[in-house]
Amino acid sequence: MPGLVRKQFLCSKDCRTAGGVYLWNDERAARAFMNERVAPMIREKFHVDPTIEFMKPLLFIREPRRPSILEYSYRLCNTEAKANEY
Repeated sequence: MPGLVRKQFLCSKDCRTAGGVYLWNDERAARAFMNERVAPMIREKFHVDPTIEFMKPLLFIREPRRPSILEYSYRLCNTEAKANEY
């Protein structure tokens, strides 16, 4: 996707609420993608109206080679989902 720098998927502890944080270098591309593709997909797939807010990033801090929030959220949700299957 032109203008997209990265996306982080987020998931609540019980995996019933999810979302994402997108980082764009082009606000126009961000608004078009979210309003034309993401919002309709969420409505169709989950039957809810998404809450989409556009904000300006203030600061980025990165620690060397620690698991990302995405990796942690994915592991957390997979672990709980597997535990609930049994």
